[in-house]
Amino acid sequence: MKPASLALTALLLLAAGCQAAPTSPPAPTGNAVPAAEPEQPGFDLPAPGTIVAGHREDGALETSRVLGSEAYAVTMLRDGERITHVPFCYRCGHPRDERIELERYRALWPLEVGRSVTFQRQRLSDGAVWVHAVTVTGTETVDTDFGPVETFVIEETVTGAGGNRWQAARTQWFSPQLGWSVRSEWQAPEDTGSWKIAAIAL
Repeated sequence: MKPASLALTALLLLAAGCQAAPTSPPAPTGNAVPAAEPEQPGFDLPAPGTIVAGHREDGALETSRVLGSEAYAVTMLRDGERITHVPFCYRCGHPRDERIELERYRALWPLEVGRSVTFQRQRLSDGAVWVHAVTVTGTETVDTDFGPVETFVIEETVTGAGGNRWQAARTQWFSPQLGWSVRSEWQAPEDTGSWKIAAIAL
């Protein structure tokens, strides 16, 4: 095993609190734990406790531990900080803080090439509204540190509503087999960057 791979494996084990290391690439989590609500068909994520590590564009390693999901919001510990996000909903947070048009968002799942949804998100603290347009544009094989991964390519644009001119765009390469995006690129007025998976293990 390469020294870099050994170091990454050690980091994953430290984050997971494990004592023994897997010596082969992580097994796919095809039978992922379903999300909390039964009306979320096709919305699967890795089992709670799964550790995902990836590199940002500056080379920094970012590590997340999956905790679970509720109403499409996935909760995790990212570099020790508890955060919540909704897949393919740029900057969407916990349902207690934001209102998302779930009936529209729900139509995105299960993922399928050509499927497209548009929905609104409102921040409850100040009433600010954004419009999200998400489209599954195709499929692509992405090379990762642990081998090629088949993905859906998800394009997203976000536009402020009600006079808010803020705009952002993001592309994600999502693996149904892993239940996670293996690559992400985004552009926003205050933040442009990228991320690529390095390892995933339970």
